[in-house]
Amino acid sequence: MVNQKDVDVVVIGGGPAGCTAATLLKKEEPALRVVLLEKAAFPRHHVGESMLPESGAILAKMGAVQLNEEAGFLRKGGATFHWKAGREVFSEFFTREPGFRDDGEGRRVPMHAWQVVRSVYDAILLAHARDTGVDVRVPAAVSGIIEEGERVAGVRY
Repeated sequence: MVNQKDVDVVVIGGGPAGCTAATLLKKEEPALRVVLLEKAAFPRHHVGESMLPESGAILAKMGAVQLNEEAGFLRKGGATFHWKAGREVFSEFFTREPGFRDDGEGRRVPMHAWQVVRSVYDAILLAHARDTGVDVRVPAAVSGIIEEGERVAGVRY
């Protein structure tokens, strides 16, 4: 059980969205007591993910761009689409100049995207959340919420 006396924020789910929320909360407000609850042990299987270039700015803010680079994921500078026979093939280029740009706040932001292996990517983000100071609890399946009047005061897991 986690309640308001133990923590400030509980994040349920350790996928990319949950890890991003928990990590950014902890980075923005280091004094916050952030707990992330994930029901599955990692690594867990997920189909690969074709990321969009906008994710690079979020990863930069999280401090996780270098982790993606070190993982050796395939860099993507664009995508080509072929929807069905008889339809024109078209391409969308994210960048024609591979590399990084400065976001104006001293962070290196990739101008490309990645094709990630989700089991590896998810594990990287979960470990990064932990390294940032998030209290990561795995396996921890949430079974209900604790209410006090009309407000949520905690969760059961």
